[in-house]
Amino acid sequence: MRNPTKIKAALAPACLLLFLVGFNVSVADMECLRESGTTLYLELSPVDPRALLLGDYMALDFTVNQDLSKSLRKHGGDKDKGIMPRSGYAIVATRGSAGKDQVAVFTRLDDGKPLQAGEYRLLYRARNNDAWVTATAFYFQEGQATAYATARYGEIRVDESGRNLLTHLLDAAFHRIAPACAPKGDAPVSTEPRNVS
Repeated sequence: MRNPTKIKAALAPACLLLFLVGFNVSVADMECLRESGTTLYLELSPVDPRALLLGDYMALDFTVNQDLSKSLRKHGGDKDKGIMPRSGYAIVATRGSAGKDQVAVFTRLDDGKPLQAGEYRLLYRARNNDAWVTATAFYFQEGQATAYATARYGEIRVDESGRNLLTHLLDAAFHRIAPACAPKGDAPVSTEPRNVS
């Protein structure tokens, strides 16, 4: 009869290896999205530039999130109970291809119809009766809150499946915010979407 302790000891390295492979595949997938995804800008709503205990970060909210949440409360899920679907797709549209014309605005919930020119599908998640399409926090180096307080837009990369990644914050003139102490040509990348409230 086999010894259960030896079996567990043999499984531990295999589980660790599987975890590391999965983690590396996930990182490579996000890097691919960052490099090859379509660039969209999302307008920021008022933001909070600091958080205690977690280090410096900016809690984010986007106009798209607010419009999406209103639409879901009105048209989605169980309206009698005020419950919205936990996830789904929102359709956003842009007016052009550069600067302010590339700002995406919420147009409708995904109804399965083909996308028109300038429309994009964004995966959303909902919790506590609010929905968001991208990260809700942007972490940065300690002491840089003043620079990031000028943020007015978030730059995201989105793929055809609606997955997206917040890569930069931009000021009112659509310049990427990169404090003097940040490495040249790169700015902090956000965490995965999460609720920080």
